[in-house]
Amino acid sequence: MVDVIDVASYILTKTGRITTMVLQKLCYYSQASYLAKYGKPLFPEEFEAWRNGPVCYRLFKEHQGKFFIMPGELSKRATESDFTDRQLEVINAVCQKYGKTTGQKLSQKTHQETPWLDGREGLAPFDVGYKEIPMQTMRQYYSANPVI
Repeated sequence: MVDVIDVASYILTKTGRITTMVLQKLCYYSQASYLAKYGKPLFPEEFEAWRNGPVCYRLFKEHQGKFFIMPGELSKRATESDFTDRQLEVINAVCQKYGKTTGQKLSQKTHQETPWLDGREGLAPFDVGYKEIPMQTMRQYYSANPVI
């Protein structure tokens, strides 16, 4: 199974230089779409409900301190051969639909969706929060509300 760094690395080959916020959201929507379509995770890492939307902590540790990130800057450099056709179909569709969207717009989108809202329950907008967003919640929500 690929991991979140493999997916992020591949996304960067499709998008080129993007903000780390956009990278996080493209990984999130790739995971959400794969869960909705196939009922199982694209990668094993979880997302947390941070202030600016869902964040995968493992990916955050890879790009911490950067605003922009470019292809080749992550510890892994995944290629198409590392993925199944199904995985590529989902990731490519997410990149095509959201790859040119700003981090702010993607963040606002996630702030209207149940998985992030549930993870932020009881917190004020600027409170720090690290509650995990369960994959089951993502699968249920995005099955009914597809992003691609």
